[in-house]
Amino acid sequence: MKKRAVVALGHRALGTNLPKQMEATRKTSKVIADLIEDGYQVAVTHSNAPQVGMIHTAMNEFGKVHEDYTAAPMSVCSAMSQGYIGYDLQNAIREELLNRGIYRTVSTILTQVIVDPYDEAFYTPTKILGRYMNAEEAGEERKKGHYVVEEPGKVTAAGEPGCYLKGWAYMLRTKANAELIAQIEGGIKKEVSVGCSVEREVCSVCGEAVGSCRHVKGRTYNGKLCYGELTGAKDAYEWSFVAVPAQREAGVIKGMGPTLKELVRGQEKAREELERLEKEAMVGRRYLEELRFQVVRLAAVSEPSLEVGVVRSMAQRLEEEELTALKTMLERRSEEKWSGGVQLTYPEAGCGERGEDRAFMV
Repeated sequence: MKKRAVVALGHRALGTNLPKQMEATRKTSKVIADLIEDGYQVAVTHSNAPQVGMIHTAMNEFGKVHEDYTAAPMSVCSAMSQGYIGYDLQNAIREELLNRGIYRTVSTILTQVIVDPYDEAFYTPTKILGRYMNAEEAGEERKKGHYVVEEPGKVTAAGEPGCYLKGWAYMLRTKANAELIAQIEGGIKKEVSVGCSVEREVCSVCGEAVGSCRHVKGRTYNGKLCYGELTGAKDAYEWSFVAVPAQREAGVIKGMGPTLKELVRGQEKAREELERLEKEAMVGRRYLEELRFQVVRLAAVSEPSLEVGVVRSMAQRLEEEELTALKTMLERRSEEKWSGGVQLTYPEAGCGERGEDRAFMV
């Protein structure tokens, strides 16, 4: 009977990101190959905390950006991590065995473990994984019976309590900015830089105006980090999409803020103006729908070979000016194609009677 060994790998044996994991599995594979070379049948189990946390965060952030996708449950992310870790381990062990002239099959097997759902350990978890949520999202997860904790507040690089400002930006959808909006909604453009006016920028070490002292930003002096502190911020007058923002966590938050009705609450004149605009918008939408219907109808009459579904889809993408021009053109085509001529023809002056009309003559 062959000797058997079970090797349990903790997260230190696997690293915490892709490059570190690939390097760690190369080192781990040498120890496992030693056991196999000594005649052992080896089964490898592993930790997956850093990996499943990374996958879970990535999947949930992706779901926030893309409305058609949903957050992934921890169980699914755990299965993904088994495949992710198993793939690197399998390749590293097999390569090490081949280098030693050992030809053995190395396989990755995804497993599921049955646990007691009423185990008291579930009420006092010691390791926290998953995404960051706001209070509303955390409340929804608690309703599902999930364990949610509030971590201590984030701190800045200077060790001070962190905070952030959130502003609302409204953009009308037009043909000119359609591509920009699509890139924002797709998560392509998200990092932003905000321009604001401030009274002065002072050195965090000595309090003097930045540039007037000998301290250099990013360096530490007597244990204190040097950075520029903006004081007297008055107005945020513009924001721009950038590749690398000065504040790396500054970016677009996908989601709707307060509605226009909420913004004008308590402002009677603004509320009345909004209601008037809504009524006019409703009339405009009805007019466009009628215009699209007429275009589809005229296309079916003047160009029967066209697929009605194709014309309808095309009409939905056109604006009012384009629809009006297309409707005018189709009306002309329809009139040319289907306009009726006279049934009777009469002899021109100086010509004799035409026999084909004789049956209609009185």
